Amino acid sequence: MALLALLLALLLALATLEGCYSNITSFRDENTARLAGSNVLFLSPALLPPVGATQLNRLIETVEAGLASSPHVGKVITRKELAARRDLPLAIQRDYALFSNTLSLAGFSNPEISRRLGETFGVQMLAMVQMTYQRCQVCELGNQLWVVAHIVEAKTGRIVFRANYRSPLEKPEASLIEQAARELAETYLEEFNLAFIPKWHRLRFFNLKKRA
Repeated sequence: MALLALLLALLLALATLEGCYSNITSFRDENTARLAGSNVLFLSPALLPPVGATQLNRLIETVEAGLASSPHVGKVITRKELAARRDLPLAIQRDYALFSNTLSLAGFSNPEISRRLGETFGVQMLAMVQMTYQRCQVCELGNQLWVVAHIVEAKTGRIVFRANYRSPLEKPEASLIEQAARELAETYLEEFNLAFIPKWHRLRFFNLKKRA
């Protein structure tokens, strides 16, 4: 865990420099659309103060509900549904916790664990959103609230969608965090749905949107 914390600090330092002049950084695999209609297991990210558990849980619940209502997703296994299960082997519980922590703290995906989770829960995608507060005196956007999102293809462990959404936030007050998180969640859900539209259709969609 100490190694993960060190990796997180290094990654956040690099990402902070990248985020000084931009509020969205995203990566989308060109073949992501092939996973449309897949079942999703939602992962449980590590809590990173000063963001509170209440604010993080509300963000995750908002995204879980958004994915469940998406036309591009099959069944969504939420964290609440997973917590209610009493039949999960201890090894799978450990896999779930380890994969969640590694992905949320360091952005790394373990293909073997990803495949086991996919087979155990009957899902093709693993989803996660993480929320952090970054203080930055040299950034153009100033102090920021970040929402980091990952979509992993279960059978390969490949990260097929990754995005970092940033919103200026001077102080990490609970009400301000919740308001900013709702707005960032909406942005993420819109980008998520676009990721599962085939490339040729996505270009047509943008052209029609511009005309409208």
